[in-house]
Amino acid sequence: MKLLIFGTWIILVSCNESYRLKQASISSSAYVLKGNVSTFAGSTGNAGYLDASGTDALFQCAYSITSDLETGDLYVADSGNYVIRKVGPTGVVTTFVGDGTVGNINATGTLAKLGRINDVVFDSNKNLFLADS
Repeated sequence: MKLLIFGTWIILVSCNESYRLKQASISSSAYVLKGNVSTFAGSTGNAGYLDASGTDALFQCAYSITSDLETGDLYVADSGNYVIRKVGPTGVVTTFVGDGTVGNINATGTLAKLGRINDVVFDSNKNLFLADS
């Protein structure tokens, strides 16, 4: 399970039977949860690979997460589908890197083939790095 503090939200990804991204509002000064926890993207109990909006999107194993603070986009390592998924501020999920089949091909976007993704992170120049195996 990974947590990402993103503005006034906590985003949770978990590679288990939930297959979804959860969000909860926090108090920015004390990082205390307030309000209800809700599903932001993905579907409970429904694993799969589908680019869609909000709870219509499907994940196989959301293993890690990072963010672009300027755009508000989230980048999720969907390890079970061998892809990096981009989740926009309104919850629209699209495939950013990989094509959903396992492999080892260095290329741009969905032409790349990845293994199981363990982590994703941006550097200070907004380059996205991933670790796969």
